[in-house]
This record gives sequence, C-alpha cells and structure tokens, in this order.
Amino acid sequence: MRVIIFCYLYLFATLGSGEDDGISDDAINELKSELTQEEIDQLLGNSTSNVETASIGLFARLLRMMYEIKEKWLDVPLDHFDLFDNRTWRMRYLTRGSFFKSGGPLFIEVGGEWTIDGSSLVMGGLAELAEEHNGFLVETEHRYYGKSLPFGKDFSTEKLRFLQMEQALEDLAYFIEHFKSATPGLGNSTVIIRGCSYPGMLVTWMRVRFPHIVDISYASSAPLGVGLDYPGTMLSIQSQFHGKI
Repeated sequence: MRVIIFCYLYLFATLGSGEDDGISDDAINELKSELTQEEIDQLLGNSTSNVETASIGLFARLLRMMYEIKEKWLDVPLDHFDLFDNRTWRMRYLTRGSFFKSGGPLFIEVGGEWTIDGSSLVMGGLAELAEEHNGFLVETEHRYYGKSLPFGKDFSTEKLRFLQMEQALEDLAYFIEHFKSATPGLGNSTVIIRGCSYPGMLVTWMRVRFPHIVDISYASSAPLGVGLDYPGTMLSIQSQFHGKI
C-alpha cells in the first residue's frame, strides 16, 4: 500500500497537470509550507501506518493543487434549534468551479465520519456530471470530523452533545442557501446532493425535509432501516475518535 501511494505521489509531482514542467515550484513550496511537524515526523518515521497516513494527506493536497480545488470555511450556527445560542463553528468545504458556467447545477458531495480530501471532485460520477452539465462542485465536511471541529480537540460528553444528525441536516441546509446566494451564477441553479453510507441517509432526509432547497438526492448504500440498537455506527464513530478522547 505504501509503495502504491508513493508511486502516485511521484507521478503527480512529475507529470503535473499535463504541462512539461509539472507542478510549479511555487506550488511545491506551498505544499512544503503547509506540512506540520507531525506530518514530517510521520514521513520520516518507521511506522508503515504513519507513513501511509501522511502520504495520503500529501496526495490529497497535490490533487487539490492540480485541479484548482479550493479549501474554504463557513461560520455555521452551533445549535440550530436554540434561538438564544449565538455560538458558531467553522465548517470546512472544498470547491471546484473549473467546469461551471452561470446557471449550471450545483453538485454537492456530502461528507461523513471522515476527513474530506476533494477526490470526489476530480474522479467519479459527480465530476463527470459536472463536466457534462457545466456544474459547480462542492464537498462538505461533517461537524466534529476532519478539520471541522466546533470545540477543537475537546471531545468531552458535554461538547459532543451537538454531534447529532438533526444538526447535520440543518448544517447542510444553511450551507446550501448561503453558498448559492454568495456565489455569482448559482442563484437559480438546480441542487444535486450525493452521499454514500451515512451521508446517503443524510441526503435522503435532506430531500424529504428541504424539498425547496434540494432538487435531487442520490444515495448510495444508505442504511435507512436503522433501529435504536445500531452498533455499526457506534463502531465507526469510535474508530474516528480513537486516541482523541
């Protein structure tokens, strides 16, 4: 696995976006400047898992540079159901507007219990549809995952009480309305959202709850038939927070 990842890194670094010179020196310097000491230690360490983790992160950054994927942030209400709570958190999202023409559709890949990396904005069905229909591509990050941490690394029970699907649905509705109004040419655009597994559940419920905001939802492997006892989700969440609490 490690060899494959480094091969990909080498190919992308040397081939770039098809130009003879590959990725520019400025882009490489920008990539180096973004590396944290922890990531450098991982790359220089002997642990295979650490090297793979750091390599995947570097690969994602190279991907974003080559395809002009932008990392952006939006202040979102922490509690959408308490009118007296004016606290906000910073929601991370990635955009790719290289195919977009005014009036084209807005395609959103909804993130789940992971760190978004922008790969869905480059390869796969959503990117192909955006290219064909002059659409705008966005990938959203779920609250409490990746870099979208309302309380930083404080994962105490009190702070985790805002990690709810109801809040996540409101996050998406808030984001879509804001992004459409803030982006020229998207005001009257059709909104198509896609999700796989847990995000598949979210996009399904989004279409039901916010039909005036979401025009089309595409859910893949969405476990809609859940009950009160659902250990699979608990195990997934535990794996993401392992070592952080």
